Amino acid sequence: MLGLSFKPHSDDVRDSPALDVAVQLHGLGADVLAHDPKSNENAQAKHPQLNYSESIAATIQDAELVVLVTEWPEFVAIDPVWAAGLVRPPP
Repeated sequence: MLGLSFKPHSDDVRDSPALDVAVQLHGLGADVLAHDPKSNENAQAKHPQLNYSESIAATIQDAELVVLVTEWPEFVAIDPVWAAGLVRPPP
């Protein structure tokens, strides 16, 4: 999952829809690995049951699904060809 704060350029995860999605996916059995440029630490304090990553590449490496939830500029600028080379290929 890319994005945890409630909006880009913030470390605030209070009432974050993105974090709610991550928690719900985890509750449904997904192994959630999340990354946010500024709010990893705040999100981890609030929801330690999730896994966190320090980079986009580490987050999407071998992922079956990538969920982009917060419109950080670095997420919007991701080259889809580059990302396709990192995620798990479809069966």
